[in-house]
Amino acid sequence: MLTDISIVVWKEWKELLQFQSGKRSSLTGLIIMVLIFGIFMPIQWGSIWLETAAPLSFSVIIPLLFVGTMIADSIAGERERHTLETLLASRLPDQAILLGKISASVSYVWVITQLVFIVSLVPVNILHANGKLRFYKPEIFFSGMILSFLLACLMSVIGVLVSLRAASVKQAQQTLGVSVFILAYVIPMIGVYLLRFVPEEIRDILFQPILTGDIASLVINAAVILILFCLGLYLAAQARFQRARLILD
Repeated sequence: MLTDISIVVWKEWKELLQFQSGKRSSLTGLIIMVLIFGIFMPIQWGSIWLETAAPLSFSVIIPLLFVGTMIADSIAGERERHTLETLLASRLPDQAILLGKISASVSYVWVITQLVFIVSLVPVNILHANGKLRFYKPEIFFSGMILSFLLACLMSVIGVLVSLRAASVKQAQQTLGVSVFILAYVIPMIGVYLLRFVPEEIRDILFQPILTGDIASLVINAAVILILFCLGLYLAAQARFQRARLILD
């Protein structure tokens, strides 16, 4: 099974890199993201960047923004290019194809996120290190790795479900765009609005771990919730990803 999954991952990575190299807009978007999250924000925050949970912001935002545009092509793109039938006619098991496509997008976005995470150390160390090499708190660093991985998994599984039902890549991207808008903007804005009705003492308690960087318990709780969501959605995708059904579609 692992060999079959690795074959699909290699195929997806190869197609993804060819696609990215042929799209200036994708490269431009990546450069802008690195400039904002890897340089501009650390400079603005200064030394506080390494003392709070602020770096976790792009561990959340990058997977939400990037996975959707990539995973939309996973099934809908194969259908548009008329390569889906060829893939399904191979000896690869359905589960290997599904896991391979999910793993390819997760690994790609996760690697990018970690690179930005590391790049953001450069301006802070240049401008605010005071002669000492500084790094993230261990809990911040590992929390960023865990959250970015799980969010990439969540968006990949959602993307596969959408791509399975979409008639075209454009339709899949539009649907995923709405999902990203809800997850990255609507839900946080609702949370911010509801905080107005929370007593100040409770707000201080809620934000204290973020300001101090002591977020281990919060990350564990968030990780458990994300894992449960990922498993539930993956089972739904697995039930929908049936070779005979896809061929008929």
